[in-house]
Amino acid sequence: MKKLALISLAAVAASSAFGQAWEFSGISINYTNGYWSLGCQFDVLNPVSVYALGSYDDNGDGFLSGSQDVGIFDMSSNLLASTTVTSSDTLLGHFRYASITPLYLAAGRYMIASTTGIDNYTWATSGFYTDPNIAFVTDAYSASATLVAPTGGGGTAGGDGWWGPNMLIHPVPEPASMAVLGLGLLAVVRRRK
Repeated sequence: MKKLALISLAAVAASSAFGQAWEFSGISINYTNGYWSLGCQFDVLNPVSVYALGSYDDNGDGFLSGSQDVGIFDMSSNLLASTTVTSSDTLLGHFRYASITPLYLAAGRYMIASTTGIDNYTWATSGFYTDPNIAFVTDAYSASATLVAPTGGGGTAGGDGWWGPNMLIHPVPEPASMAVLGLGLLAVVRRRK
């Protein structure tokens, strides 16, 4: 039975794609003006697991500063997960990603931020969209050379956040979905016997 449960979990995981929490089709601004910890507040609408954290790479050619720190915070500014993204990490769209130990995010509000160092960041992008399990709330930033929970913001970034950060997420299946899949696999196994 334990083996069947593991097979069920693997099948559910394989049936859903890992995706970026947000992305955009066009950039009108690449800019730097100091050291920032910037990003956004976002709502998790349906539970997700975060498998990688990312940071904006303006030209897709690596970071001038060599690396950027990225972190997810709860609304009390507690750091839930963080990593350092380097120029050699995987580029997907406008962001480079570094893997983390999977972080479960229940429905609720969170913050994400990344350091900018001497690298460009962007805002007021075109074609901005989010994963259906995530809702963008507002931009957020703090003047800081190190990763901190951003305290400023509130709609000044032209309708999206300061990018900055991103994350690769995977929806967490509801227990009922896993039970149905498990029963289906059990029926297949019994039928074969």
